[in-house]
Amino acid sequence: MACTPAQSPWSTAAGVAALHALRSQDELEREFAGMLAVFLPDVPIALCLAEHDTRQVVRFTLGADCPLTPLAEVDADSWPLPAEQRLPVRYYEHLLGELLVGVSIDAATRGALEDILVHFGTALVNLALNSEARKATDDYCATLQALEEGIVLFQEEDPEAVMARLLALASSMVNATAGALYVFDEIGQRDSGLSLQQALGMPEALLASFTAADGSAWPDCLVDGPAGIVERDRDGGIAGLAPDCTPAVLKEVVVLPLRYHGVQAGICLLFNPKIDPDKTRENVGRLQSFGQLAAALLHRLHLERLRENSVSIQRELQIAETIQKRLVPSQGPSNDDYEFAW
Repeated sequence: MACTPAQSPWSTAAGVAALHALRSQDELEREFAGMLAVFLPDVPIALCLAEHDTRQVVRFTLGADCPLTPLAEVDADSWPLPAEQRLPVRYYEHLLGELLVGVSIDAATRGALEDILVHFGTALVNLALNSEARKATDDYCATLQALEEGIVLFQEEDPEAVMARLLALASSMVNATAGALYVFDEIGQRDSGLSLQQALGMPEALLASFTAADGSAWPDCLVDGPAGIVERDRDGGIAGLAPDCTPAVLKEVVVLPLRYHGVQAGICLLFNPKIDPDKTRENVGRLQSFGQLAAALLHRLHLERLRENSVSIQRELQIAETIQKRLVPSQGPSNDDYEFAW
């Protein structure tokens, strides 16, 4: 039996505009459900939307006789209905889901529903795009702020303060729970050996107990590799760590070698980051830029230390020269048998 709808709540521009003015998907779905309840009172209805894969999930139901349950996964067999009672929710050629109507509807009703579903699909996609844009903007601003603060560090003269701030900034970029900064004893000299300079959120004694799976020093085996996010492997190890010394709470490690223009400065390790898996590539790219900045900063500090040492040695040589000159007599001793010269 065909349903005779009430007056369409979206027959005016204001009714349709209400869908596009909402700020979240939950608000959009509630507004849409309210419109349907007025337009088709007591009719069993279900809105099903596709998730990240091909499955569909019930977002809301109307009517006491609707056989579906909100948030349940469904397919075509969950509520078998004629094709004319399954209205697609689309955004251009992209299928977003279906509106299932449990009674037969006439052509006018179907046309009105199809019109509003166009607006609903557009509003739904715009909300998703706006959310992604806000998140991308927030991530970009956070990274830009970190880089700006990193640039300010070029004015800092205390190496300890610089390295502590570098580690804190890198950790904040990926919301890591802990981190460690290792620096070469001689910046640019790969064989000079790594030394732990800063630790954040993890005891230095624990970091000192870490060894590589082959028994070699850790994290020396990572400095020549690429930057990236490494997950725990099936053997229980992670990022080259031996399984028997890998803490159970350690699930992921961000490996960030610090190098620029062929100069290796060290490596930064960030433990258990909290980042969007879909943004991994972007985050790694930003971290690489930060790693280059950090390497340049550490290299500058190293060169300044060498210069200071050189100036100190030169000053000591000048003092020694002055003392030696004072020890040399201005005139040779008087002796009838010998002549003295220097």
